[in-house]
Amino acid sequence: MELILRYSSIGEKIAPEKYYFLDTPQHFRDQHSEFGYAAFSTNREVAIYSRGDHAWVEHDVSFTANNAGLVQRKDIDPTKSHVVVVGDSFTQGQGASPWFYELENELQGLPLANLGVIGTGVLHWEKAVDWFQKHVADVDMVVVIFIASDFSRPYWFAKSSPNELQFCYEFACSTIFTKLLDAAPLDLAQRRREVSQRQGPISVGDAHSIGAGFRTQLMKTRTGSMLVAVLRSTRSAPWKHFEANKAGLQALLARHKVAFALHLPEKGEAAEGKWSATSLEIKGFISTMKLRYVDGLERCALNVSDFRSFDPHPNPTGYRKIKECVLVLLKTTQQGSSSQRP
Repeated sequence: MELILRYSSIGEKIAPEKYYFLDTPQHFRDQHSEFGYAAFSTNREVAIYSRGDHAWVEHDVSFTANNAGLVQRKDIDPTKSHVVVVGDSFTQGQGASPWFYELENELQGLPLANLGVIGTGVLHWEKAVDWFQKHVADVDMVVVIFIASDFSRPYWFAKSSPNELQFCYEFACSTIFTKLLDAAPLDLAQRRREVSQRQGPISVGDAHSIGAGFRTQLMKTRTGSMLVAVLRSTRSAPWKHFEANKAGLQALLARHKVAFALHLPEKGEAAEGKWSATSLEIKGFISTMKLRYVDGLERCALNVSDFRSFDPHPNPTGYRKIKECVLVLLKTTQQGSSSQRP
């Protein structure tokens, strides 16, 4: 089996392991009492993917944070009321130059705030908007950009240090980023596996029960990689936090004016050209609320070529499509608001 997987095209279909690195993990805030990154910080993120004895760089990007620690170029003016955009890594623009930079440039007269942060879900967003309103500037209205996974994420908080960044919830922590070192991709991947081995089997969003040490050895072979992937897929619990995240969206709507919710497809949905059962469930839930739902699969025209080869995030072309979608929606919203004024 190992020979077949290693030397035939079948082995290339096995999902590789992914590891994320930051040059300054300590710049990432706890996303609990503060959100975003350290103010005025510059951050470099690298994604390493590995399969067996081969590893490669999937993306290597740098981005900056403004005076409020948000991933955007313009500083927040505390005397103005802002359109606050909330979302996850798709909104932050993980894996490419942040698309929000271009959005700001094309909407010069509109005060914008980018509260998109990697790994966050709906439960984070309602608290992030409240934090912005209380500590940064007034909120005029909120724009929600989400994918289906955002409704299955727990409310974690981050623990950062110069060497690693962990997401913690329910008495467990998982290393998400480690310090970027000057080493070859294969060496970086191996060191990251060793971190997992020391950490133990419990990890955020990945409830498989394989011992970390045994898993590390398995991942050195194609057969083991396939086995781990199968076990992960059978042990996922996407609905565990669904009700809590639904309540989080309702709380956000109760306290702030939400202009619209843009539903973006994940990579698999873009490849299929249709929504998953999870997305349809979320779409049905939003239809019961007084919230404008925007079908991003139709509106933004994202397809599988707009995503990176292995990483689940969009590539620069995909992010450009997202930016264009948001740009048109914001302009339409502005025009509608102007026409309603006496």
